[in-house]
Amino acid sequence: MVIVDTDVVSYIFQQHPSGLPFVSAFESHQLYVSFMTVAEIEHGMATAKRGDQKRKRMRSHLAAFLVYESCPELCRAWGEVMAESAATGRRMSHEDAWIAATALQLSAALATNNRKHFAHLKRLEFFPL
Repeated sequence: MVIVDTDVVSYIFQQHPSGLPFVSAFESHQLYVSFMTVAEIEHGMATAKRGDQKRKRMRSHLAAFLVYESCPELCRAWGEVMAESAATGRRMSHEDAWIAATALQLSAALATNNRKHFAHLKRLEFFPL
């Protein structure tokens, strides 16, 4: 099981070189995104005023991923991620904390091009490439 960070979802959709190595590496893995990734992508499309066609294509792309929704256990994991970040002197965005908490809650590896955003979290595992 793999949690796919927002950047990777977006890069794969755009066929950006940073996303292409993940495509074949994801074969035979169950892929999840955090509810926060869906929210970030919806916000990005609304802010950029994407047309209906591009929104439909992105939503179709997102349908390939299972979405892990918020629940009390995930909220507790988010609180722990934020506390661990503060204890290490690292500021972490709320969005990244939700994504990290999702990976930790599911005991899943995180696929991201932004490892530096998450590297201070001792229990978090990264999807190898």
